[in-house]
Amino acid sequence: MTKQSLLEKIDNIVVSQKKEILLPINTSSLLFMKQDKEYDRIMRNGSFVCADGMSIVWAARLKGINVPERLPTTDVVNYLFKYLCAKDKKYRVYFLGGKESVLQNAEAHFRDIYPALNIAGHYSPPFMSLEEMRLNENDKITSLVNSLSIDILFVGFGVPKQEKWCIENQNRLNTSLIIPCGGMFGFYGGEYRRAPKIMQTIGLEWLFRLCQEPKRLWRRYLYANSLFLWLLIKELFLKNYAKAS
Repeated sequence: MTKQSLLEKIDNIVVSQKKEILLPINTSSLLFMKQDKEYDRIMRNGSFVCADGMSIVWAARLKGINVPERLPTTDVVNYLFKYLCAKDKKYRVYFLGGKESVLQNAEAHFRDIYPALNIAGHYSPPFMSLEEMRLNENDKITSLVNSLSIDILFVGFGVPKQEKWCIENQNRLNTSLIIPCGGMFGFYGGEYRRAPKIMQTIGLEWLFRLCQEPKRLWRRYLYANSLFLWLLIKELFLKNYAKAS
């Protein structure tokens, strides 16, 4: 999927009032898929998926799958907002998840860059488990979002919680498109910095993130990247072995 085809598909989803979830996938996603059966099922059954990591693009190409480009959520949000403003689309956008101060900064950032963008607001729910959210927050969130007639909802609860929440609540929300966005609010809300473009291009954005939060991320990236390499080597070896046989 190219950037242009992604934007056109999003436009079509909102115009036709379909219900879709855009699922980004990267090496961390693969780690959680191995560890969490429910998350694995969600990602495998997703009909609208984009390559969030450069390693996913390279791996797909090695396997003969055409993935034209990397489409991380942190870039997709700008592509989308620029597209909506250029086309004078008044789709209502909403931000859900993350710290209140970070959400305020992120919303202000996007309002400043895209003054024509129709941002309907944001909500920062208290940090809690999915089980606690079902009891204490879901009714409130769905009522709030539905009352505002949101077209595109960004959900930043972190992987895999955000994907599970989106699937659980999709049918309760009168929203055409839900986009789980991980740490996107943090990037644009000033919580942490984005990697330089060259590091993004050569697939080392994870290293830049690791340097910013080593205590929290070192286990995830060490395990996720090692697992990804092992699975890729294993699959390529089996593929070549089958051809040789």
